[in-house]
Amino acid sequence: MSHTDKTRDQLILELEELDGAWRRAQGELSEQKQLYRLLVENSLGLMCSHDLNGVLLSINPAAAESLGYRPEDGIGHNLREFLAPSVRHLFDRYLDRIRQGRSDSGLMRLTARDGSERVWLYRNILYEEPGLPPCVLGHAQDITDRVRAEKALKKANDELARRVAERTAELQRSNWQLRLSEARFRALTEHATDLVAIVGSDARYQYISPAYQRVLGYQADELLGRLAFDLVHPDDRGLAMERFAEALREPDGLTRPQLELRVRHADESWRVLEVTAYNRLPDPAVRGVIINAHDITRRQRAEEEGARLLQQEQEARAQAEQAVRIRDEFLTAAAHDLRTPLTVITGHIDMILRDLAHAGTVSTDWLQWRLKAVEQAGMRMMATVEDLTDAALVQIGQTLPLSLESVAIGALVASAVSATLPSPMADPSRVVVEVVDDLTIVGDRARLERVLDNIIGNALKYSPPDAPLHIGVHRHDHWAVISVRDRGVGIPSDELPRIFTHFYRASTASGIPGMGLGLAGARSIVEQHGGRISIESSPGEGTTVSVYLPLARSAEQIMQARL
Repeated sequence: MSHTDKTRDQLILELEELDGAWRRAQGELSEQKQLYRLLVENSLGLMCSHDLNGVLLSINPAAAESLGYRPEDGIGHNLREFLAPSVRHLFDRYLDRIRQGRSDSGLMRLTARDGSERVWLYRNILYEEPGLPPCVLGHAQDITDRVRAEKALKKANDELARRVAERTAELQRSNWQLRLSEARFRALTEHATDLVAIVGSDARYQYISPAYQRVLGYQADELLGRLAFDLVHPDDRGLAMERFAEALREPDGLTRPQLELRVRHADESWRVLEVTAYNRLPDPAVRGVIINAHDITRRQRAEEEGARLLQQEQEARAQAEQAVRIRDEFLTAAAHDLRTPLTVITGHIDMILRDLAHAGTVSTDWLQWRLKAVEQAGMRMMATVEDLTDAALVQIGQTLPLSLESVAIGALVASAVSATLPSPMADPSRVVVEVVDDLTIVGDRARLERVLDNIIGNALKYSPPDAPLHIGVHRHDHWAVISVRDRGVGIPSDELPRIFTHFYRASTASGIPGMGLGLAGARSIVEQHGGRISIESSPGEGTTVSVYLPLARSAEQIMQARL
């Protein structure tokens, strides 16, 4: 039956069927939102959202469990209620910073259900979407244990400082007794701080204090007459000898900065000593150096641990900021890629309904053109949903389901080209196809067509409108090779290794919408067919993407290789 033979009721019935298809598409979009919700709810990161007054709109399980609550316990309550009493008065300032600066980050102290205090490292941003009230999206990490560890480390450092002070006081009392007992040790005790030794001009030990023996684990007779540099670490020995020579030349070594040296313990481990050398010996005729030293091994280890904790904090902050950035870019791109085909669908349906309402009938060609546009928009939206679904499966380590059959490569390419042209009325000469070999493989036709849709779609999107694409099909050894070459913006060589990573987009793609899923999903599909993808590109000169699919492989061989 031709279009002109159809009654008005029949046309309205067809439009109702189109409307039903649109509603199903909306349902699929809702399912995708559900998938995103599952990802958030199962995330190990702490996530929540609240309005501009601080009323909580959503809380993921990880955030609720951090405070000992269920997610539903907090929704509808003000975030201020969960803050530690000592910081609640700062909450209004936090809201002002969000409203004015659109983001805020730092430490937030909260009270858990059991009354304990938890510390979160957070970064929150203001999110606005047309037609919806603005809200604040929050992402945080619970660093309570790390804060407690830092406090414990500070307490340990304070205790170490107290013990050093006590030891210094004890040594000062000992120095006073030594000055009274013997003139030989008068100069030594006047300047001693912790470990004390006298080294002659030949660099051999002449005197070793008890503290020196105790800290380094030697008996006095093991060191007296021994070359002092024998105990110094080889990497520090040159600097120690240089400072020793300076101390022999200059009368007061205390004006020189202290030197950190690694000195070998009797058990073959290394102690770090803070050393000062000077040559004020009681007998001017005797040349040598007095050594004062402090054992700072524990302090240095504490400093290294502090530096390690600081680096971990910086890395955690960088990861949180990166996660927020990727999430924001993903949400923006996903909204764009799903909204665009929906706009096309609703626009064409509106045009059809309006023309039918005014004219009563429309031409068959006109209606087919509109319906073709609706069909292509729906297919683009479906492809986006399938890309998101595949990305989720790959992220959790699952293999993609394949429906294997015999696939003619030439027909596959022709179908992909037709599906990816900008509109039903587009100039077919925009894409030049050259099929050198008539090849057939075993594969999942729909998924392989999506691979080509993504690659050809990228080539069209990143190329000038007047620059044709060249698609070739040929055989190379036991491979069926499909190559897509464009003259678009290209990709820098240092970014090529990351171009197949989920959500990664090349720097040359700035300003062009996209989610960074197409090439990553394409590689997953091709690899699960036993194939591979290669890419060659140069900024400003274009890109060539080559898909290699194995010939002469049965469905059983492909499925066996995937196990």
